[in-house]
Amino acid sequence: MTQLFQRKLLCSVSFNDPSASFSETMRLSTDPPRRISFKSTKTWKQEPNTCELEVYNLSPDMQAQLVEAKTPTIKLAAGYGTDENLTQVFYGQAIYVKHEIQAKSADIVTTISTTDGGEKKQQGRIHVTFAPGTPTSTVLRRIVQELGIKPGNVDRVAKDLDSGIKATLYAEGVTISGSAADELGHLCRSTGYDYSIQDGTLQMLKLGESRDDFEVELNPGSGLINSPSIDNKGVVSGTCLIFKAGVGLDLVPGRRIHLTSRFLSGHYIIAKTEMSGDNFADDWYCNFQAVAKRGQFGLVK
Repeated sequence: MTQLFQRKLLCSVSFNDPSASFSETMRLSTDPPRRISFKSTKTWKQEPNTCELEVYNLSPDMQAQLVEAKTPTIKLAAGYGTDENLTQVFYGQAIYVKHEIQAKSADIVTTISTTDGGEKKQQGRIHVTFAPGTPTSTVLRRIVQELGIKPGNVDRVAKDLDSGIKATLYAEGVTISGSAADELGHLCRSTGYDYSIQDGTLQMLKLGESRDDFEVELNPGSGLINSPSIDNKGVVSGTCLIFKAGVGLDLVPGRRIHLTSRFLSGHYIIAKTEMSGDNFADDWYCNFQAVAKRGQFGLVK
């Protein structure tokens, strides 16, 4: 079995345990390429996204290191040709590793299950008393700090929270104690925001709004397959080739897309993606669901 159509999957593992006796970063991809397949699911929800990888025929040393490591960080990128043309698929922590020998081929397949912030959401705790008059932005920053994830667009959100009535949410002071993730959810609901974790990075958006970085052009030329459908609730479902448009085709929940197809066109917001890829087999697709307004995300299951 050979690599298909210059497809490239780059997977690296960073070990977070300072007491580990092995290298700090391990690259699972090789030249000539090793077979890697993956399935990832990303949604708008506050629950962690997931990705499961299957890596073929790792060396005994690599197998041992993966089993021994405590929640190593996994980074997966995919695309065509050179490393410069790759798009990040997933960034998170491994929560489960197993090795199995396939009966027919005798290949040793290592399965790595990952999540992008699930463990930190479960473990992040906060117990802090804020004095009367503490700005809402200060409370936000402290919660995110205790949550232990990359802050993402917190600076922009904090600036917004420092204006108007939102800035006085904790005018009388408050003691926050418990799950940092739950407390972040409470703050978001009180200020008209929602949050999710995408590739280990916090994403906060106002209710009804999308990300403001860029809009993805999604059409047959950039990899769209056939014409997407739209149900009676307004949820758009479609399929595209992943990474055909290189780094521009970056479909993540909350991002705007400009959809152009034979039967359906318009501007939508990605609510859910399910990607599956294999550099030695047919899988190389992204199934997506999108809505016209972010306030409709609840329609997507």
